[in-house]
Amino acid sequence: MRSIIAVFLLLHGAAHTAGFLTPWGLAPRAADGTLPPPLNALFGGRIALSQGVARGLGLLWLAVGLSFAVVAIAWWMRVPWATAALVGVALLSLLLSIAWWPLSRIGVFISVALLAGLGAAGYRNFSADLTQARSAA
Repeated sequence: MRSIIAVFLLLHGAAHTAGFLTPWGLAPRAADGTLPPPLNALFGGRIALSQGVARGLGLLWLAVGLSFAVVAIAWWMRVPWATAALVGVALLSLLLSIAWWPLSRIGVFISVALLAGLGAAGYRNFSADLTQARSAA
């Protein structure tokens, strides 16, 4: 199960590269020859961005994608800080995805699912620790 989660995190990190490639003009064309929609506006087009700002935020998308890759490897290797780092990266991913709604709505759903799963696992571990402490007392 740990390997499946790590692969999923790697794939989600790879998907974040679209947020980097598009404003830098590096995104591949679709099969019909059209370019992907530009990422030069936030919140469904309510806030327009200059090309420089869009590229700067594209670097943030790249940083979050690379962070997902690092966290995926740490998660797979059972590094102690992996869970805390995953919470942080998932929150950053959620914020970026909300800002570019509706283009990145799938990212919103994935980030919310990640955070909900981590919350449920944390509650399960807390409950087990509490039960163990009660039985020891």
